[in-house]
Amino acid sequence: NHATQATAANQPKIVDAGSLLTKGLTFDGTDDFLTLTSTLGQTDLGSYFSVVELDSTSTAKTIFDNRDSASDGSVLFHQSGAFQFKFLSTTETVSSTSTSQLIASALKTSSKTSIGVNGAALEETSSTSTISVSALPTIGARSFTSAANFMDGEIAELIIYNSDQTDNRTAIEANIGEVYSID
Repeated sequence: NHATQATAANQPKIVDAGSLLTKGLTFDGTDDFLTLTSTLGQTDLGSYFSVVELDSTSTAKTIFDNRDSASDGSVLFHQSGAFQFKFLSTTETVSSTSTSQLIASALKTSSKTSIGVNGAALEETSSTSTISVSALPTIGARSFTSAANFMDGEIAELIIYNSDQTDNRTAIEANIGEVYSID
């Protein structure tokens, strides 16, 4: 899927003063976000892998949002010192106050919602929820009503599957960690 932002002032930076930014797209925490050009078609499964570096950990920051409303869809975000993954009404949380580049992984299987950081054991909650989202997903901001909860920091990588990648999680994270030198 492709993601776009037609309003130049709301585009995250990839270049600054003619130099390529090496940590990924830089979101300003005020109004930067991207919108995917098509829906994901998720219903009951999903796997999300992201490489992010937060500028601070004090306010809500959306990494990826695929919701029609606050209670329908999925969202991966950081708020109050923790990464959170919400799938329909089930939310799972893992503490992290790091402002270093890290890998945040979230999984929705047929029976649970889970999240982890840098390959650590996943925090899990039972969930058999399904979603039906028609809104276009966003990167770096809320996807429904109006854009809000803007990402403040960098997103270097975002990989999303409409499938359960639990069996491949460690290999995917190891590959990403090697590319970005994340332990």
